[in-house]
Amino acid sequence: MNPELITLDKMLSFHDWYFDYSDDHSVWRRGQAQLDAINEEQRRLIHVVKVPFEEVMALNEKHRPQATN
Repeated sequence: MNPELITLDKMLSFHDWYFDYSDDHSVWRRGQAQLDAINEEQRRLIHVVKVPFEEVMALNEKHRPQATN
């Protein structure tokens, strides 16, 4: 793994992917803050560090829960 992606990997692994379904506003606010930080880190990696977009998105997909039907 690209060493630049370690921080993003940790952020994604600890993120509450289901925060948006919570009735508790503090849970939602914390989850939204985490998501904002993840998005900012992704932008930084792509635009400043110049990590390929595909690498960043592959890491994102690795951690994102799979949809069930």
